[in-house]
Amino acid sequence: MFFLIFATIVLDDLASLTIADSKMFGFYATLFAFHPLSLIWYVLNIIQVLLNILIFIPFICYIYGKRLPFRTLWPWILIAKVFFDISGHHYSFLEYKSLFYVKPVFGLAGVLAHVLIWIPSYSTLLNLIRHRSLHFKPSH
Repeated sequence: MFFLIFATIVLDDLASLTIADSKMFGFYATLFAFHPLSLIWYVLNIIQVLLNILIFIPFICYIYGKRLPFRTLWPWILIAKVFFDISGHHYSFLEYKSLFYVKPVFGLAGVLAHVLIWIPSYSTLLNLIRHRSLHFKPSH
C-alpha cells in the first residue's frame, strides 16, 4: 500500500516539474527568469525526483521477493538520496516557510507530513544495506 502512495507522490512531483502548466514549473521558470543561476534549484529538484523513482526498484524487489541488482551501489544511492532530499526541495521549503508565517502549526503539520512520508523509503534502503542477503524476504 505504501508503495502506491509513494509512487503517486513521486510521479506527481515529476509531473509538476515537467508540465508547463503546473505551479511548480511556473515557480522555477519565474525564478530562472529573474536569476539564471537559480536553475540549480530546479536541477536539484529534478535529481531528487529521479532518485526517488530509482527507489522504486528496491520496493518492487521487496514486493515480489526478487534479487536486487547492483547491491553495492545502493549505499551510495542512499547517501545521494539524503543529500538531494535535503537540498532538492526548494519549492516545498518556501511553501512550508509561508505556512509558518500564516500559522506555525500549519507549517509544522506540512513539514511533518513531508518528512513522515519518506521514512519507509529510507527504512527499505537501510534494510537493504544492513542485510547480507541479496534477496528481500517479505514478512507475512
